[in-house]
Amino acid sequence: MSSATVVTRFAPSPTGYLHVGGARTALFNWLLARHLGGRYLLRIEDTDLARSTEEAVSQLVDDLRWLGLHWDNSELVYQSKRLSIYNAVIDKLIAQGRAYKAWETQEELDAIRKKAEQSKRQYRYVRSKLTDEQIRKYEAEGRPHVVRFAMEVKDYKFDDAVLGPSQGVAANEVQDFVIRKSDGMPTYHFAVVVDDQEMAVTHVLRGQEHLLNTVNHIALQEALGYRRPIYAHLPIIMNMEGEKLGKRDRDKKMRQRAHEWIKKTKTDADGLATAAGTDGTVCSLSFTCRNLSLPGWVC
Repeated sequence: MSSATVVTRFAPSPTGYLHVGGARTALFNWLLARHLGGRYLLRIEDTDLARSTEEAVSQLVDDLRWLGLHWDNSELVYQSKRLSIYNAVIDKLIAQGRAYKAWETQEELDAIRKKAEQSKRQYRYVRSKLTDEQIRKYEAEGRPHVVRFAMEVKDYKFDDAVLGPSQGVAANEVQDFVIRKSDGMPTYHFAVVVDDQEMAVTHVLRGQEHLLNTVNHIALQEALGYRRPIYAHLPIIMNMEGEKLGKRDRDKKMRQRAHEWIKKTKTDADGLATAAGTDGTVCSLSFTCRNLSLPGWVC
């Protein structure tokens, strides 16, 4: 692959300020794109309407500028402004029999999950067998529903640039998953696949907590005829006691100190980035793919 075609992205949810794990993900995506002469894009994943705020978007943008991680797209991509695109793709999947409306209430799902736990079985969603009459009744009542993707029952395996080959799950572990919520918004699993395809993203670098999510994303890519990007799942950040690093409290202190410095010196976020030596110059950082722990990547 030509270095000019490499496209990475950082896609935070605007539900708070940038935390350490998100900053690490943004940094690695920025470094890879800069090292290979590609593009680093910023996308705002604001499909959680109850928690997403413009104030949080402003905070994220300021934090990224402070870090010197300047993006290449001239306009930010907001998922909340792309509903017509997502709905068109979902309608296509429904028409092809690859997705369907699911009418269970949260109480009904909780009861099924509790029954599985009592039987010491792992909960797996199973599609309800509804008659045409039941479906017509639900639609006439205006009963809330979600849309689920019908997973093909098979093994899903993929190679990870960090973790190695044959990541994934076996056929008996797959289950249909929600791609559109009852409020009409797409889920993360769906929107991220459509957006990565349309933004021509070639490399997805993200935390290991997303490893199993990749199976759902690959299944959607196959159903939609999309290409598969290269995946690289970064290790979980641990504290000195060997525990998973807490996001918010420590990050809040770091952010507070940064703002105190800006106020004291009467500068801005870009000035802080320059003072910290992260003003966007790749050479000063001297990073390579080996420094990023991405074995087997040709740099």
